[in-house]
Amino acid sequence: MKVFLATFCLLISLQSAFSQEGAVVTLSGDSLIGNIKIPIGSGGVDYVHIKQGKDKKRFPITAVKRAYLDDKIYEPVKYERRYRAMELLVEGYMSLYAYRLDDKFAYDQKLLLKK
Repeated sequence: MKVFLATFCLLISLQSAFSQEGAVVTLSGDSLIGNIKIPIGSGGVDYVHIKQGKDKKRFPITAVKRAYLDDKIYEPVKYERRYRAMELLVEGYMSLYAYRLDDKFAYDQKLLLKK
């Protein structure tokens, strides 16, 4: 019984870790709430995937004003001749963003940008 209970608790915690509830604000002003993923961009385009129940939608990062995921804010920023999904670290006159390289998972590159 203890093994069953421990396994059940582990499965519940794993499910909550992989389902990332968040919100997306599109350029038209629509707010969409659901499970959000920002996968590594392929072909030079970053996308935001949102799943609301059984409905799945995919937006290019240029169609998104902001994405909120895990208490972090992501915005489209033009850098090196393309738009990237960047994590907003510090907002202000000079904003600090973190972005990831094309073949990396972590947002470990930094960019300071004047708004």
